[in-house]
Amino acid sequence: MKNIATALFFFGFLFCLNAQITKVKYLMSYDTTHCEYLVSLYVEEGQISTVSDRVLFNSQFSVVSPDDVSLTLGRVYYPLIGPNGTTPIRYEIVPPIVTPANCSSQKFHRIYPSITPTAYFPEGLKAGDTLPLFSIKTDKPTARCGLDIRLYENGVDPDGTDPNMLGNDFSNSFTMGSATPLYNGNLPQVGSPGPLMTGLDFDLAQNLTLTPHFAFRLCAGNNNYEWTGPLGYASANQGIFIPNFQPENQGYYQLQAYNKEGCKRNYTIPVFYGSQATNDTALCPGATLVLSGAPAEINGIPGSWQAVGTGAGELIALTGGKALLKINDQASVGKYSYQYTVDNKSYEISIEVNGIPPVPLSICPLCEGDTLALPTPPDMTWQTDYNPLVFDSYEVVKIIGDSRAAAVKSGNALLQLKNDITGCISKPLPVKVLPSKVSLVGNSTTVCVNSTFQFLPSTGGTWTSNSPAIATINNSGLATAIAEGEVTFTYRPIVPVCGTQLLSPVITVIGNSGAAFTGPNSICIGGTTTLSPTSGGTWVSANSGVATVNNQGLVTGVAAGTTTLSFTNNSTGCTSHLQTPVIVSQKPQVQLLTNDTLCVYDIGYCTPSSAGGVWVSTNVTVITITNGGVITATSPGKANIIYSLSNSGCTSDPIQLTVLPENECAESGHKWVHVTCFADLNGDGNYSPPTEYPLNNTSLQIAGFPITFFTNIYGEALFQLDTGSYSLTALVPYGNWEENPIVTNFHHTENTELLIGFIPTTGSSSAIAQQATGIMRCNQYTQVNVSVMNVGSAPLNGRVTVQHEERSMVKNFNPALLSMTDTTITWQIAQLLPGQVFKPSYQARIPNPVSNNDSLHFTIRVYDANDSLLFTETLAYLIRCSYDPNDLQVRPDRIGDENLTLRTEALTYQVRFQNTGNDTAFYVRIDDVLHKDIDRRTLMLIDASHKGRMILCSNDTLCYIMDTIQLVDDKTSYEGSQGYVVFTAKTKLDIAEGTVVPNQAYIFFDAKAPVITNAVKNTIVTSLPCPDNALIQDGPWLVATEGGNQYTWIDCNNDQILEVSDVPLYKPEQNGSYRVAVKGDYCTVESACISFVVNSVAEINNDLLIYPTLVNDVLYIQSEQAIEKITLGSLSGVLHTLSSQLVGNNLSSVTLPAVPSGYYVVTVVTKGGVYTKAVVKM
Repeated sequence: MKNIATALFFFGFLFCLNAQITKVKYLMSYDTTHCEYLVSLYVEEGQISTVSDRVLFNSQFSVVSPDDVSLTLGRVYYPLIGPNGTTPIRYEIVPPIVTPANCSSQKFHRIYPSITPTAYFPEGLKAGDTLPLFSIKTDKPTARCGLDIRLYENGVDPDGTDPNMLGNDFSNSFTMGSATPLYNGNLPQVGSPGPLMTGLDFDLAQNLTLTPHFAFRLCAGNNNYEWTGPLGYASANQGIFIPNFQPENQGYYQLQAYNKEGCKRNYTIPVFYGSQATNDTALCPGATLVLSGAPAEINGIPGSWQAVGTGAGELIALTGGKALLKINDQASVGKYSYQYTVDNKSYEISIEVNGIPPVPLSICPLCEGDTLALPTPPDMTWQTDYNPLVFDSYEVVKIIGDSRAAAVKSGNALLQLKNDITGCISKPLPVKVLPSKVSLVGNSTTVCVNSTFQFLPSTGGTWTSNSPAIATINNSGLATAIAEGEVTFTYRPIVPVCGTQLLSPVITVIGNSGAAFTGPNSICIGGTTTLSPTSGGTWVSANSGVATVNNQGLVTGVAAGTTTLSFTNNSTGCTSHLQTPVIVSQKPQVQLLTNDTLCVYDIGYCTPSSAGGVWVSTNVTVITITNGGVITATSPGKANIIYSLSNSGCTSDPIQLTVLPENECAESGHKWVHVTCFADLNGDGNYSPPTEYPLNNTSLQIAGFPITFFTNIYGEALFQLDTGSYSLTALVPYGNWEENPIVTNFHHTENTELLIGFIPTTGSSSAIAQQATGIMRCNQYTQVNVSVMNVGSAPLNGRVTVQHEERSMVKNFNPALLSMTDTTITWQIAQLLPGQVFKPSYQARIPNPVSNNDSLHFTIRVYDANDSLLFTETLAYLIRCSYDPNDLQVRPDRIGDENLTLRTEALTYQVRFQNTGNDTAFYVRIDDVLHKDIDRRTLMLIDASHKGRMILCSNDTLCYIMDTIQLVDDKTSYEGSQGYVVFTAKTKLDIAEGTVVPNQAYIFFDAKAPVITNAVKNTIVTSLPCPDNALIQDGPWLVATEGGNQYTWIDCNNDQILEVSDVPLYKPEQNGSYRVAVKGDYCTVESACISFVVNSVAEINNDLLIYPTLVNDVLYIQSEQAIEKITLGSLSGVLHTLSSQLVGNNLSSVTLPAVPSGYYVVTVVTKGGVYTKAVVKM
């Protein structure tokens, strides 16, 4: 009821009360702190007395900008949401943005404030107050001293009756406290203050030193200076120094300071021996004068200056009886008195402030060669404003006879009107000159194939080539020569002020010599390759330290690296650049990380193990090797292994390996290292089971060794090393421990036993869970294996539940269930040790799919003994009636190709495999290629169908080796031929937003070529995208933002769900407060409650309604009669025929075509008549 009361209160005041503030003006000023334009409200009459006086009603703020400047909203200050709120409302720039056809140099923008929810101005606002509302950012820095954009001027700028405004009225308006209009015009715009002098060091004795000080502002950057003075003195330094100052050097020194904002300030400084008193004088707004009193001091007491009454600006005291008077930019015309006092004696001088000449708000563009008569009052002349940091106005426009502007060449210029009597100069007036002809930068009309050349203008129109096969050109005027011949180009301005099409001179394109590789582009050091042509010009290498080339096109590799090559034709001078560089590579350096003598089924390693090359074995029946450098001995004999670089073909020296028969393996020189990692509960370093327990998945990294080992469920790892000294780092990827990792140094001469104990610290319980399945084939039972891992540092007690769909029957539970319902099965978890895995299982019957891509859903939840939820995840499995038995799955697995994944989520991979051969496989290995942003320290084996060992074979490849598996083929036993491995890892904390993490696995059965699984990927994000939750009333409808999958409409007074639909529209039948819950792909969001008033907007036709007015992509039409035709018309007359789709009771949806944003008219034809509605395409 609160929202209903608010709405009644709002409309009561709308029609019954008068606002206590009766007049306001708008003010635009340049915010020198943020380099933005600030729009403020100035209260001219009245004050706020009651809460209702503070309410903002409909208002419009319109802004005029140059045509090449784009606007966005910046900071928002007032009003605030709610009577005691601290959050400001939203403003938005509402389309269309209009560029008048008859004056293309300016664009008109309108800005609306949001008045829902109700917005309030602050208490106590009264006449004379100025309140900041919002700021505007431009995509280009100011070039007119903060005056580049301006407020629309009602009665001066074109309004909606002007045909060039396309029916748009940009008049400013403001209402507050009631519907009574309060807007009464604009205050004079306040630009950037420019280079402001804050002080002056003045020293005149034998030498003259003048050092002015200026305030630094980031927006303006550093100042530039121009000094002039007696006897032709000139300087461009900030301060001046004149040695041996002579009487004839006395006089008035003028300083002009200007900056990159287009601001200028003029300063007049009297320099005289003795005291030269300042007399009555006249100045202009913004001018600065050094006042000088005489005498400067009496009896050692200096004189001082002060304003008599109201001053014309700021007065800064200087030494020697001087003061710096800075006249305000907005100072009123009139006379001001200033008093000089020394030793109780005073006199006054008069400073007269003259007015700044008025100039038009804008001048429409000129064409090159045009002249324009400028409005010139008596005793005034026009001049161009020159600031080399911003505009070179003199080159663009010249003033003829003091009152006419001649457009010399295309570009931008600034004009100023000068009062010849007072010397005061107006604010700069921008003028744009459009091209009447095109020009070629560089002026050469003969070019080479593959070269580029530039035409002007580069903006404001479209360029075309009369022969694109010879040369192309883009709309920026950049042309590219493609083939020999002659070509011309045509420029067509968007606004044809200076002609509809402008032609270029004829361009002649001459050919080059067709440089190309005739040999490979990758070679080794000392190797060679060949190029064409082999005569008629000069070949050059961009880096002869990498590769040299002679004029016969012979390239020789010198050092590793890349370089580009080019050929210049002696007769034409054209140069051809080979786009493909030559790559010079070293012979790959390889290293064997194990003995060169192995036993059958031994595993060995060598480097390099990264991408970029290929390992090969000369006898795969004896030795196999992966591209990750993992060697497997398969049968007795000898074989060489060789590494080849893929890009250059350079190969390493061969390494010969020997595989011994099993009866000779005892003579191998390898020694075993047996590592046991455990929870050292008493801290004595000794392993005392069962009180103390093993730590599974502990990673073991040996310094300088590219392989990482992992402990098994018994906390053990066993591997062979040559004799020597080693440093081993053990890291537990879960739980809380006093020291983690632990570094152990040991000397290895005989078989070595290492005990590594981790002392646990207190912490909360933690667990993760996963479900592994065989292939889910339709209409069959499938074995499902659940895995719950304790990732805390204390034993876990609790339960695990699996919720399944009713259409899937379950049976054969192992171990026995704690409880069971129609859709949920529960097992008890008892004393699950850290790092250990509880593995219950069951069988699920897979139903036939009801549609393509039908999936079966399961939800796993883990609770501790206090019934606190530790883990939950919903899994979806595709139901297949035909399948690939070897595949890779990843969790999370969300909709869409991107598979968006939170950076805090772990990635869980399941590799499934099946022996589809004709005999038992005695050796199976899975190599999973890890992305560089996977944190290797977080790798954990969760579950596996068969016993094996997990090692990090290289930094790129995780290996799971099952060398005792004896996996039967699928003809012998379909179920027995299958297996799986599940492991998990997290991405690095500093992974870049949007990084795609791919993954793929290679499955080796004995010595056969690997079976390559499908590829999966995850896209890492900080948060998942949610739909917009905006909700507005549009006529008799509530309208939510498009893009949701489902819309749930809720009565805010009782939280009752009124309707669930898939369209963003709802039509309440009574006044009230309503909200909507919008369900997206990843989350559901709720809007704020808004007050709804039935029939607050009169419906013209009750039997046909078109909504919403502000539309993104989809319109909705409510019609009791059949729709015969729908059209969408633009203001320029372009007509689109639309089709509709019935989505509800008499409700149809219409998808709009890809049209620009702006105003359109929708026309609907039924048997009952023709209906039209104006809409805004957002």
